[in-house]
Amino acid sequence: MSTAIMSACWPIQGMTPAQKAVLISLADNANDEGVCWPSVANISMRTCLSERAVQAAIKWLCQSGYLIARERSGRSTVYMLTPAGNAPPQQMRGAADAPHPRSKCTPPPQMLHPTPADAAPRTVKNRHRTVKEPSRRKSAPTDDEFELAWSLYPKREGGDSRSDALKAWRARIRSGDATADEMTDGVRRYAAFLRAKGKVGTEFVKRACTFFGPGGHYRERYAIAESDITGGHRAKFDPSAYVNQHREPQGGADHDNDRTVDVQAVRVD
Repeated sequence: MSTAIMSACWPIQGMTPAQKAVLISLADNANDEGVCWPSVANISMRTCLSERAVQAAIKWLCQSGYLIARERSGRSTVYMLTPAGNAPPQQMRGAADAPHPRSKCTPPPQMLHPTPADAAPRTVKNRHRTVKEPSRRKSAPTDDEFELAWSLYPKREGGDSRSDALKAWRARIRSGDATADEMTDGVRRYAAFLRAKGKVGTEFVKRACTFFGPGGHYRERYAIAESDITGGHRAKFDPSAYVNQHREPQGGADHDNDRTVDVQAVRVD
């Protein structure tokens, strides 16, 4: 069955019920080109009409231009329905004051351009990354300054974790708690303190990650008071003065634990 042919046949007027029944039966058998070849007996059975009535209806449809019949010897007749050629023209009209349908059509979303307020900030889209945007990541602290502090840091018994120390170092710089120079100077004071106490290379040396941690051990002065060997008096040792007098060049530092520490002491009465 062709829906297009069937839809074109239903509105046709000006014929008897028998002629309309035969037309609809043929349309129900037709393909999209309107071609079909049912037998008269089959049409008679479907329409409840006699074969003579079916033949009379087919003759009238052919004469009226709704149907073309081509007989074949020994076979059923081929029919071609042509309802569109004889269908009365139909034109749909709206009300006189009805607006044109396109005047009320909503434009698609891509055609809508909302106008922002005059003072509203304008957003610039950069979907294809054609405009290079400034990086929001903070610059990582240089590891060269850490290498200097790590080379000056006193050795401890059992070893020390360089990676943990580096994490603590970077955390202090990122948070703004200390600068690289402040922590490096603290390492120098702490190293001088341990050499004076003779505890370099022992278990009493703080771990580097603890020294650079949030406790702020790098800020301590590490000043010690020692008894004078000859007079029994007490003298105060200032690592800051020692560091200023024995500051190593930037290229590196000596880690020899056997190096003699020259401590300048001031006798206190």
